[in-house]
Amino acid sequence: KQWYQRRVRGHLTFQRNSFYRVGIQEMDVMKLLLVAVVMHVAECDLRVGGVGPAPCARVCSGSTGRKTTDWHNYKDNGIFTKVDISHCEFEQTPTITTSLEGKSAHWMVTGSSSVYNATRDGFVVFISGGPGTRKTKADKFEWNVNYVAVGFVC
Repeated sequence: KQWYQRRVRGHLTFQRNSFYRVGIQEMDVMKLLLVAVVMHVAECDLRVGGVGPAPCARVCSGSTGRKTTDWHNYKDNGIFTKVDISHCEFEQTPTITTSLEGKSAHWMVTGSSSVYNATRDGFVVFISGGPGTRKTKADKFEWNVNYVAVGFVC
């Protein structure tokens, strides 16, 4: 058996012909993410790491809130909101996945998974849905942005 060096989630590890340990950790992370999304957790902070005293990878998820999303009208038939993720404490811009949640009519819009102006502290989501897509409609139907951000904190 040979020893080899491998960088996993920012940590330098030395392993002996074994990929199972890494595979299990990644599967556990995916299960936790799925649970967080299914249960609509308001905010989830999961720290993932390999060998070492302080894990560096972080999965941070949350929502802008059903009644608290700060929508702004954009051009003739659109809206946008700025999402603050500074509490996640990322060192650099993370990878961000978004979705739009609400009571009604959000299935017809476009842009809900498009992230703009991403930084380590936040991002913007623009929504377009044709005539009538305004702040009043988004507030009435309690549209809000759910997000999962994955990045490094050290």
